[in-house]
Amino acid sequence: MFSAVHARGEQGWKSIAPQERQREIMKFITENGECLARVATSGLHLTDDLKARILSTFLTLMNLRENLDRSNMRSSFGRSGHLPR
Repeated sequence: MFSAVHARGEQGWKSIAPQERQREIMKFITENGECLARVATSGLHLTDDLKARILSTFLTLMNLRENLDRSNMRSSFGRSGHLPR
């Protein structure tokens, strides 16, 4: 699941524009969140440990998404002097 992060780490995040980087991160969050949701709701028998790991990872992705959204709101407010619509 985290191969995309490792691959990007090897290339270096600094080599791409911040907006492109955010798009890649959002794509990563979306794709992996959807995958986790499919596994969690597939009806497969999962151990309690595996369920906990899935939920923990899903929560981490949700927190990352929320932090990115919050960051975007702050940067939009800072540039314009008012809240974005």
